[in-house]
Amino acid sequence: MAHRLAAVLLLFAVSAARAHGPANLDFEGDAVGRAPASWFVPGPAASTGWSALVRRNVAGRAGQCVSLARRGERGGGAANAAFGNLMQQFDATPFRGKRVVLSAHIRVRPDGPPGSGGAQMWFRVDRANGETGFFDNMNDRPATEAAWTVHKIVADVDDDASGIALGFMAFGATVWIDDVAFEVVGDARAAGEAPRPLTERGLANLIALARLYGYLRYFHPSDEAAACDWVLWLRGALASVENAADAEQLAAALSAASLPVAPAAVVRACPIDGGCAPPRESDEGGHAVESTAWFHYGVGTMANHGVYQSKRLTWAVAADPPEHVPPIGTCIEREIAPGVWCRVPLALYRDAAGTLPRAVVSMQPHDDATIVRGSGNDRATRLIGVIIAWNVFQHFYPYFDVVRTDWEAVLPDALSEAAEDRDAADFHETLEKLVAKLEDGHGFVGFSGAGRWGAVPLAWSFVGDRLIVTNAGGEAGIARGDEVLAIDGRSVAELAKAAAARVSAATPQHRRFRIASELARGEIGQRVTLRFRRPDGAEHEREAVCAPMNTRPVEPRPERICELRPGVWYVDLDRVTDDDIRASMDNLAAARGLVFDLRGYPGRLGTIVLAHLADRPLRSAFWCVPFVPRPDREQMAFANGGWPVPPVPPRWTRNAAFVIDGRAISYAETYMGIVEAFQLADIVGEATAGTNGNVNSFTLPGGYSIGFTGMKVRKHDGSEHHGTGIVPNVPVARTIEGIAAGRDELLDAAADLVAGRIRGE
Repeated sequence: MAHRLAAVLLLFAVSAARAHGPANLDFEGDAVGRAPASWFVPGPAASTGWSALVRRNVAGRAGQCVSLARRGERGGGAANAAFGNLMQQFDATPFRGKRVVLSAHIRVRPDGPPGSGGAQMWFRVDRANGETGFFDNMNDRPATEAAWTVHKIVADVDDDASGIALGFMAFGATVWIDDVAFEVVGDARAAGEAPRPLTERGLANLIALARLYGYLRYFHPSDEAAACDWVLWLRGALASVENAADAEQLAAALSAASLPVAPAAVVRACPIDGGCAPPRESDEGGHAVESTAWFHYGVGTMANHGVYQSKRLTWAVAADPPEHVPPIGTCIEREIAPGVWCRVPLALYRDAAGTLPRAVVSMQPHDDATIVRGSGNDRATRLIGVIIAWNVFQHFYPYFDVVRTDWEAVLPDALSEAAEDRDAADFHETLEKLVAKLEDGHGFVGFSGAGRWGAVPLAWSFVGDRLIVTNAGGEAGIARGDEVLAIDGRSVAELAKAAAARVSAATPQHRRFRIASELARGEIGQRVTLRFRRPDGAEHEREAVCAPMNTRPVEPRPERICELRPGVWYVDLDRVTDDDIRASMDNLAAARGLVFDLRGYPGRLGTIVLAHLADRPLRSAFWCVPFVPRPDREQMAFANGGWPVPPVPPRWTRNAAFVIDGRAISYAETYMGIVEAFQLADIVGEATAGTNGNVNSFTLPGGYSIGFTGMKVRKHDGSEHHGTGIVPNVPVARTIEGIAAGRDELLDAAADLVAGRIRGE
């Protein structure tokens, strides 16, 4: 099931008047036990489940601070927010064109096991045109320390900034915040390095850097690597690596970059001989007492705390390692560029002071006031973004055995495009094309600077390769059944081909749905010229104005629960809740036939419908989270999970049908997988999206967020669901004639099927 964390964007609407600068940053004037002045927890207090209160003398720190914690029992209720947020907003006018630093002392106590929770400071610039400017939420470097630790965000405020919002998030932890500081340190700097193409040598060098980064970042368990700011590491290594003239220079540049974070790793311009046993004693005479290695259950990110984990595990020197963890002596050796090899130990010894060996070289120091997390307008930031994103999928995406994408070939293409992208918007498209190669219906790329997106005020969908209006929404001169031929002078065929390269989907039917949605997008207020062909062949042109997404018309459906035909009741699973089902229980239990509409996502519904259709215990499909002990998905294994659905009286009629199409994805497919496996009803319509499993997500410098399916879901019989989906036993396709006549052909077919059985009784 897809649960995309809203914290990635933090687009909170606040109507209160903004101050002319941040207020109450030290909390010293506040009453202990009360909320801090000038700060607030967004959302109704009763629903968030979080509180922010002033405390005194916490963990040996004198004076007052603020705690951000769940109220009452840890974990809260299902209606409570998954994260806590403390924030304030103020007028950006005095800070336009300036570089500012936000800093704070932060202390974290996880609600669960060590390493299971954390905190993120965040900073957002709102521009006068409604777009988001600078944005950073520390998603790539969360605060997890139990001791008070200083964290910083350096930001450039746009010249047209209207407001600044900042705050602190807590995930699965109680978080203490103290000594918040906001300082202007100079003028905003230039946008960054201009676009320029990669040379053949430079491309090979950056591919080597990308490969080495993934091995060190995710699999080398040194203390130095675990504490590394990998965005800054990549930025520091980028120029020297790209400019290396030959294999010798490349090996030297990569070795110099690796020494501060992975002192046990080796990079050379020749095959690497010798053993792989790491040292057991330190230069200071310390003796190893433990071994340590990375444990990856999926890949853990601060954007998803519920399922996936990445943490270092330790075990006694004389003991066997935990399951799915590489033992001491495990290394990987790779040729990462022609003539350049690396060897990276995957397990290390540690003594009382930390992992062995210890780095004797430190990362090149940076002046914090000069380091901004980056902008997509900067070439280096774009290259770094590709390296980070490619590696997440290279090591952790669970479907390459199904999708069969040549992921190795994706990296040089993406690096080359990123180097030459003109700006942040171009890079957004480059990332979309990279994610599209996953063929994952959950794949998405968000961009905080993308503008105020709305949509053409029409509902339309593809019938074959023809884009057909399904609801004109009152737009004069446009009718159901009209074919859209062109948008702003470009043919639908041309636009659909371009959109297909940016859309991630596992099945053709879901891809058509996503492309149709892409073609409808436009900035709110944008005027769009549309050319149509009526069913009688006449062509006409109209202008439409893009409106907010939530005002776009939808295809007409019956009331969400109603008697569709005598004895046949209809339930729109997209729109109902468990309480709606309970309120209609008498009618549904007495119905002689039932039609359930699942052309979408049952976001407010539990398993109540399945429970009343069941005559025996049901269960979901297999939820398979990957264990990843080695790079490049070597020895990837899976943990099978799922959840039961016990039958609940009264049992409804078995004369039932579910209506589906390519819009049904994720949780909808969990529903339909149970219907299919236990033969609870007929399935009518078109195949589903073929994408299920909890979404994982991560962010990139420059304000980009990426989501993907982090686990593998198989059908009940063990066969693949991804790319197949739920295939109806009664296939029905829409027609242009049916749309023009106002018929819902899929729903009609399901109702005919169920009603026919009643007549035959």
